[in-house]
Amino acid sequence: MVASSLSFMESCDFELENVCGMIQSSEDSADWQRVSQVPEGPESDHSNMGRCKGSGFFMHFNSSSVNEGATAMLGSRILYPKRGFQCLQFFLYNSGSEHDQLNIYIREYSAANVNRTLTLVEEIKGTLSTFLFLVLCSLWNNNVSFADIPIGSWQLYHVTLKVSNKFRVVFGGVRGAGASRGGLSIDDINLSETQCPHHVWHIRNFTQLIGSPSGSVFSPSFYSSKGYAFQICLNLSSLPNIGMYFHLISGANDDQLEWPCPWQQVTMTILDQNPDIRQRMSNKRSITTDPFMTTGL
Repeated sequence: MVASSLSFMESCDFELENVCGMIQSSEDSADWQRVSQVPEGPESDHSNMGRCKGSGFFMHFNSSSVNEGATAMLGSRILYPKRGFQCLQFFLYNSGSEHDQLNIYIREYSAANVNRTLTLVEEIKGTLSTFLFLVLCSLWNNNVSFADIPIGSWQLYHVTLKVSNKFRVVFGGVRGAGASRGGLSIDDINLSETQCPHHVWHIRNFTQLIGSPSGSVFSPSFYSSKGYAFQICLNLSSLPNIGMYFHLISGANDDQLEWPCPWQQVTMTILDQNPDIRQRMSNKRSITTDPFMTTGL
């Protein structure tokens, strides 16, 4: 039996004019444009953050120039999966209406699907240093089909795909209600045959926390699919050592849960944000809860 390795499928930062072989749909009412900045934001792409003159491009759907309900569809080149699961990740910036929307579709090609229809996978709607860190917690399965787009900053998104036939990923921008002065922008797309993290903690202004006496920073509260509430803490006050801690915390479901959360595993990953997933560095720690291992106070 030959073991198969985790498979990289696609990475695109839109630096080349061919935009990684992505294509515009002829069935929509607007287009995505390759730009280096937008007056209402973003002022630079996510890959270079404005540090490299003459480079730094991303794709932008100008929702301010179209009517409500207009759509712009951008499809990837055809991809050939080896496994039945994939993780799509990308950065998204909203400078348009809070009601603008990004839909993620797959267009699957198979003998049984001769019409090659689009399948909606996820809806993302509006309502979130030079070297940034992420903490990704792979604790139980917690799939979502809806996410928010905070206005005015690049945000990282992960979308779980389950495709076995050759397919395209399609990004569908939708003009929402309300006033728009900008639109939706996407950058640094990566697709791999791996499991998506179940939770992502994006720490901003990371370098300002390093070495400070109050260098401990706590994540928001997260919930597992079984209802346990937990939190992650990073201690950055004693470099080069970094403390990474996992805490169970009080939550809304405490009365219905088994304590002390026996035989569950969490994997925490500190990950840098190189635009190409193949060049990223990471540091992982895993913890398995054992009800028979306790320490005194």
